[in-house]
Amino acid sequence: MPTRMVHTRSLQTAFHEARRDHQARRFAAAIAGYRAFIKLDPTHAQSWHGLGIACLQINENGPAIDALQHAVSLDGTNAVFHNNLGVALLAGGILDKANNAFAHAVRLDNDYADALANLGMVHKEQRRTAEAIQFYREALRSQPKHINALFNLANLLYEEGELEQASALYRDALHAGGPRSDILNNHGRVLLDLSQVNEAIDAFEQALIADPGNGEAAFNAAKAYAKKENWQQAERFFTTASCLRRNKSLWRYQRLGLCPTVFQSIAELDDYRAELNRHLDDAIQVGIQVDLDELAFDGFVPSFNLAHHGRSNRHLLEKFACLYSPHISKRNPLPFSQGAKRVGFVVTSPHVGSFLRTQGGIVERLDPARFRIFLFCDDAGIKKMRAAICRNDIHWIPFSRRFGDAVATIAAAKCDVLYFHKVSADPLGYLLPFARLAPVQCTSWATHFTSGVGEVDYYLSSNLVESADAAKEYTEQLVRFKTFPAYEKKPPRVPPAARSDFGLPTQGALYLCPQRLAKFHPAQDELFRQILEEDEAGTIVILSADGSPALDHLLTRFQRTLGAGAKRIRILPSQSAVGLAQLMSVCDALLDIRHYSVSLMAKDAFAAQLPIVTYPGDLKVERYTLGFYRKMGIEDLIATSAEGYVRLAIRLGNEPDFRREMKNRIALASDLLFDDRQTIREFEDFVDTVTLA
Repeated sequence: MPTRMVHTRSLQTAFHEARRDHQARRFAAAIAGYRAFIKLDPTHAQSWHGLGIACLQINENGPAIDALQHAVSLDGTNAVFHNNLGVALLAGGILDKANNAFAHAVRLDNDYADALANLGMVHKEQRRTAEAIQFYREALRSQPKHINALFNLANLLYEEGELEQASALYRDALHAGGPRSDILNNHGRVLLDLSQVNEAIDAFEQALIADPGNGEAAFNAAKAYAKKENWQQAERFFTTASCLRRNKSLWRYQRLGLCPTVFQSIAELDDYRAELNRHLDDAIQVGIQVDLDELAFDGFVPSFNLAHHGRSNRHLLEKFACLYSPHISKRNPLPFSQGAKRVGFVVTSPHVGSFLRTQGGIVERLDPARFRIFLFCDDAGIKKMRAAICRNDIHWIPFSRRFGDAVATIAAAKCDVLYFHKVSADPLGYLLPFARLAPVQCTSWATHFTSGVGEVDYYLSSNLVESADAAKEYTEQLVRFKTFPAYEKKPPRVPPAARSDFGLPTQGALYLCPQRLAKFHPAQDELFRQILEEDEAGTIVILSADGSPALDHLLTRFQRTLGAGAKRIRILPSQSAVGLAQLMSVCDALLDIRHYSVSLMAKDAFAAQLPIVTYPGDLKVERYTLGFYRKMGIEDLIATSAEGYVRLAIRLGNEPDFRREMKNRIALASDLLFDDRQTIREFEDFVDTVTLA
């Protein structure tokens, strides 16, 4: 506003004119008006405040901070002034001064929800997670429908792995503020992690209705459709996302991490692998760009389903590693510790359960005089593990889902040996080893094939399982324990059950196949067909979650490959641990899958005295049950041919005396599979050997 016009009006009218421009988002005019007014009255705090806010809204942080500091100096009792100064300082990355400004606002007004929420933001930026959560909660106690506090607290809890709490807060934010695209998108991510796929898709599509330019929502919708194995929709949304966010090169290659759960034929499976190989070569040639801060969210990993194909995966996994390795800086680990060695276990949140089952006993029993134990996971995972692992001297170290933060946290512990529980199952768990966070890095059975990651030095396995020439399958150095590289406690006995409890036939043999559907290789169908043809009263029992698209694909294949026997495939819902043990107790035999042997479930079966017929191949994942039988000294149910596999299954199903003999021998020997202290000794010896100076 020209100065000469100000002189013709009252000061009050001129100020209100500037405010009207400001409210109408005519920022240039508002700024000119505020400045013209300030020349006439430099002591007018509201004008300095308005000028600061207008500058902040057009991202002129320096002038905004100067103006807001003037406002505060003129009226230090105004909590709003202090809060908005803090907002400008926060936007400029001046965290300590922003914190002081927000704290001053709260001292002036204890219930000032905006300032409390902003304190949460500062503490989040300072990686002081607990304090950030506390401030967000205080803001919500003051104002339960405070949108930003709800949203930011939900985001923080999501990053910390508190999925159920985050979901509830996102719902509250949507109720309070309506269908905001960013809230819908983030809620969809949580729902997807909670395996509520249909609800997640609905959230992502609502987010795109609210904002068609939300590339993150399109990207997440694609991932959700991929979980449903709706490849056409997944491809459509990946294409949309890539067009909306052209700087996200990783999004263009997401198909590399996708693999159908069920193939209709061996030829279809091999065609998929050949196509994947070609696409990997193309991606390596073109190269990818990565944003390390977003790597855990944008990244893709080799599909876990590759392990079920009955094929060597080393060359494919090495190519996946070639994509990422050039972009991830390697740390320069310090020399080995003097005295007790520092041993760390890195676990990502989705895999806490399997870690506790297979490695928790090792962590509990490592010699405290020789080893200092560090356990890394997010807050939610650490909470679960603290409750399960009975040991007081563990260093529990939470890390963020953000890749750079997680790398810094783990590296700061200065471990001599890092054990990565499950490499390649999720982006963060896959990518962390690339950063070389310890002098020695290793993995084991939870990573079902080689990791393919050059920075993983050792793969812990068992001589009972690995074939003579197995080392060629690993990029790591293969370490062959004399026992198994997992320590498991024997599960408790469960109440007795009857077939009728599961709605199963009371007559005829029951052949249980409780494995995940991805393990049902097309080659297995011929073995099932022969069993069902020779045992006309037998039933094969399979477990699957309701509404699984993979189950529909599998049953379609069975209709073609099993003939009339397909009618004697019974589908039961997924079972709890107790339910599975009871189901095992009423079945006659467990049918091992040719190209992916049961591992954890084999021990469950042997604890329930359920015999397993197995037909091992050459790859480790085809030989778990073979190893367990070797440990128990029982070789009667190890088939060496397809005909032998079918014959043994029929005998278990239809010869009570033979079945009883096998059950009794398993009952006498199965304790050898549990509470095996040799596992602890061999792990300790491994650490001692690889950390010799």
